[in-house]
Amino acid sequence: MIIRSAAIVTAIVAVVLSTGRVAAQHLWWKTEPDSRATCLYGEITVLATHPGIYYCGANWHPGEPAGGYCGIQHNRPGERRTIFSIWDTSPKLHPRVSFADPATVFTRFGGEGEGAHTHMK
Repeated sequence: MIIRSAAIVTAIVAVVLSTGRVAAQHLWWKTEPDSRATCLYGEITVLATHPGIYYCGANWHPGEPAGGYCGIQHNRPGERRTIFSIWDTSPKLHPRVSFADPATVFTRFGGEGEGAHTHMK
């Protein structure tokens, strides 16, 4: 699986660097569920990039209440952001930021659903 994923990523990077844009690409793999799991850890290593690309580090329950995502966004030359967003769990339960580094921007979002969003340059 690692070899196949590396080949796909290499092909995507070639398209992005030659055209400056590419449709969303998703790599999935199945793992056995573990009801004892209490956290998620992952790393992203960006070898080549272009403005407008979002690198998703984790995505859970996409489009569903309490779903969310985090990753790295390359907005424009010289600007990258770490992003963390989570959708509202119900019309009356809204996530909120209880603590953040002073450099962190946190807001509510809408349009693709509603929820809380944080990012840091």
